[in-house]
Amino acid sequence: MGQTSSKMSQISVVVVGAGSRGDNYSNFASIHPDRVKVVGVADPRKFARTKLQQKHSIQKENVFEVADAALICTPDRLHKDPAVAFAKKGYHILLEKPMAELIEAGAIGDVIHIQHFEPPTGAADRCLDCPIEPNCAYSASKIYLDRVKQGHTGWPVSVICPNSYPDIESVTEALKTGPYGRCVYECDNDVCTNQVVNMEFEGGLTAAFSMVAFTEKICQRQQLSTAARESSLMMVMGCECLTS
Repeated sequence: MGQTSSKMSQISVVVVGAGSRGDNYSNFASIHPDRVKVVGVADPRKFARTKLQQKHSIQKENVFEVADAALICTPDRLHKDPAVAFAKKGYHILLEKPMAELIEAGAIGDVIHIQHFEPPTGAADRCLDCPIEPNCAYSASKIYLDRVKQGHTGWPVSVICPNSYPDIESVTEALKTGPYGRCVYECDNDVCTNQVVNMEFEGGLTAAFSMVAFTEKICQRQQLSTAARESSLMMVMGCECLTS
């Protein structure tokens, strides 16, 4: 990898979808304010909009026309429409995978096999009501409620309380009534746990992206290889470490 100039011009971005992903991606602007400035946010939820607006001191009128790029961080089923709309206006786009969920919506080469397993005997429809929950590897109580009891209010706890700050009461209510408290064997979540995407760019560059959901640490590892050099990038909970 070549050396990067120490003086990089600041770019402005708008965030479409102010949930957990939008919040995490826009953190780059907080860490590197000289390089990125968040100037707009779009989200149907007032709480999420206001939270991101206050975090980045976004002007009330949200002037999207001044942005250089757009971060599309809406739910998977809502990726295509804002991406197409911003592309038509000439924005540079960071788009969460997948580009679209259905072939009819414009998905590109996405082949997925889904296998649902049967719930254990005696399991309930929701984790908080389930007698098997203490021994379940996918216990929502362990994943969310135990974390908030320990004072952890970031991801993934923050995701299940989109309209309020997470605490024991709001997380308990979310697990009782929301989608994240359902039995993993009974719910309709069809997100793939393993994915490999091979890409070829203009000029002949190729890249292979491998995603595995269940790893010991929540991190991303990237390997960059050229004829002259090899570099590795590992990102753990938002912290980047580059080794060559």
